[in-house]
Amino acid sequence: MEKRHVISLQGQEFVTYEGLLGEAHAKGLKAVRTHVVQLPDASNGQTAVVTAEVELEGGKIFTGIGDANPQNVNSMIAKHLLRMAETRAKARAFRDAVNIGMTSVVELDDTAAPLAGTSLAGTPNAPVRLATPKQVNKVAAEMARVGWSEKDGRDYLLKTFNKLSRSELTSLEISRFIDHLAAIPEKATA
Repeated sequence: MEKRHVISLQGQEFVTYEGLLGEAHAKGLKAVRTHVVQLPDASNGQTAVVTAEVELEGGKIFTGIGDANPQNVNSMIAKHLLRMAETRAKARAFRDAVNIGMTSVVELDDTAAPLAGTSLAGTPNAPVRLATPKQVNKVAAEMARVGWSEKDGRDYLLKTFNKLSRSELTSLEISRFIDHLAAIPEKATA
């Protein structure tokens, strides 16, 4: 796994969805199948549940399950619960398929990203790496792919991370931003 796809937080390492997808392709990804187990509605706390099946060349199959609800996603993703549940399910199946034990960033509860330089408990920890120029450029490319304007990006930054610029984001935050954008379908062209 390339280091750029591994993020350290509170002494634990997390992998990006992009990294998992790349590893799956490198290991001979043959197919990905998903199945909706539960649609979000009032009776289940608006929780979407999806299973994913990843097949590698040679016929080996790996499965994963993902859920998403307004309590474990930020407000921007809350409109896309089914897609986030699917992305989380695929991430879990990819992790097993490529033998990566670390949790994917998309599997994390992203309703309360920690402040740079502090743990989730608010205690100081090791210095946090800031977003790289390559990550900042990746966000710009993903924003263009899904049809987001610079204003859409700034609104997301303020609402989700309380920051004004992509360059102010930590590696974890920008990875979450990239994974969020990756879960949005490409904007249809006229």
